[in-house]
Amino acid sequence: ASQIQLERIKGFITDKGGKDSHISIVAKSLQIPSVLGLERASRVINNDEILIVDGSAGKIIINPDESTLYQYEARLLQFEAYQADLSRESHLPAVTLDNVPLQFMANIELVEEIVSAKDNGAKGVGLFRTEFLYLDLQRYPTEDELLLTYKELAELAAPDPVTIRTLDINGEKVNPYIDSVEETNPALGLRAVRFCLENPDVFLTQIKAILRAGVFGRIHLLIPMISSIEEIMQVKEIIQKAKDELSREKKEYSDSIPLGIMIEVPSAVIMADEMAKHVDFFSIGTNDLIQYSLAIDRSNWRVAHLYNPLNPAILKMIQMICDAAKRNHIDLIMCGEMAGDPVNIPVLLWLGIRNFSMNAASIPVVKKFIRNIDLIQNEKIMEQAVKFNNSENLIGFLQDAYKDVLPYSMYLNG
Repeated sequence: ASQIQLERIKGFITDKGGKDSHISIVAKSLQIPSVLGLERASRVINNDEILIVDGSAGKIIINPDESTLYQYEARLLQFEAYQADLSRESHLPAVTLDNVPLQFMANIELVEEIVSAKDNGAKGVGLFRTEFLYLDLQRYPTEDELLLTYKELAELAAPDPVTIRTLDINGEKVNPYIDSVEETNPALGLRAVRFCLENPDVFLTQIKAILRAGVFGRIHLLIPMISSIEEIMQVKEIIQKAKDELSREKKEYSDSIPLGIMIEVPSAVIMADEMAKHVDFFSIGTNDLIQYSLAIDRSNWRVAHLYNPLNPAILKMIQMICDAAKRNHIDLIMCGEMAGDPVNIPVLLWLGIRNFSMNAASIPVVKKFIRNIDLIQNEKIMEQAVKFNNSENLIGFLQDAYKDVLPYSMYLNG
């Protein structure tokens, strides 16, 4: 996914994966239509065939007839008009009908995406995925190379903040030059903070670059896949070591960068109250939290349909995280894909979340929806919604309750 050439790719399909896999997230952020997990597509489709890639419906049409082509061309024109309307409103604030302001930030992979993020109304970067700096190289980047990227991003985003997530390698993002060991289950293996703590020199280099970048803008530091307090303490030791080295090297750095952790492992949810005492903010990573909590491989097309953000168990876990953050007076943001789907927003607002980060293309859609929600009325709607003990009925109820204001994309196929 990191090698996609935007000028040549109009859409793509895959045999493996699912709509919530990492490559799907990348496709959304780049606004490329995609359909994943088709199993046999590469064997039954020939190179010279014409395809319609319908990302909204999750289907492809091989060699469409003239009538179908006309229908999809008309739909494309409708969608482009809708996008143009959103673009005109992207600068409008994210404020509910009863004047409650919300914060919307962008999840990005590349520095160049900051332009699109701002154009779509983002107020900063809530998640900068740094692993692509490593995946594009056949070696580890140096401290100065990392600093150059982080500095540029901080300056481009100013005066808004940038949250830099430390290296989250392995899992779905494997590079043999970084780790040549092939794991049976990489999602549960040596990835993210585990990899960094096992490779302290690599981690230290990145931390030093992030601390130095803090001089040039509002940088926040985010650690992924924390599962224990011991890991937080180990991370803090390395941060202190980085500061000590920078001081000895007489390099300027920020000593006041907020430290946050991603809550994306069930053990972190259970220990959220205790963990909150050691950090400045929580970032809810719903992509992995759902995957780990429901025992679903989101890249496996055979079980991808079971990946459900509104599963009652997931909602209870999010409530636990929100309560822990509030009790301990630390900031909270949701940066998973769950925040980018408008049908989830009434639930998340009811749970108390006010800060969101998502792929830039979703921001205008969700902000437009937000401007049509009254939180007091939403409380009444949610009092009825929470009576449903299964997600299918909950989704149906929410779609009916908000049918007049849910975004156009929800009904694009109707």
